[in-house]
Amino acid sequence: MGFFEKLKNGLKKTKDSMMGRIESLLHSFSKIDEDLFEELEEALIMADLGVQTTMDICDNLRKRVKKENVTEKLKENNQMERVKLMNNFKIIAEEIVEKELVFCQKGE
Repeated sequence: MGFFEKLKNGLKKTKDSMMGRIESLLHSFSKIDEDLFEELEEALIMADLGVQTTMDICDNLRKRVKKENVTEKLKENNQMERVKLMNNFKIIAEEIVEKELVFCQKGE
């Protein structure tokens, strides 16, 4: 295995580990609020993404949540809709993290 293949594999492991931490964080919250964003910021900083990258990711995520009106929809009483929206939030978070980071793509 060459140098670049080892580097690529190492970056993929780092990304997968970080996304796993983000996923478990998202599962521990029942609503999308500032507490969730603070915990997410802390998790990203602890993953050594740096303050600026972390702030960019969270700012982009906040904008998407507001644009798609996710927090208001979560106030509805429909539990299935709530689960669906939290899953959508997770997908949005993953998309933004993937876009912001320079890691190898999934499946490569």
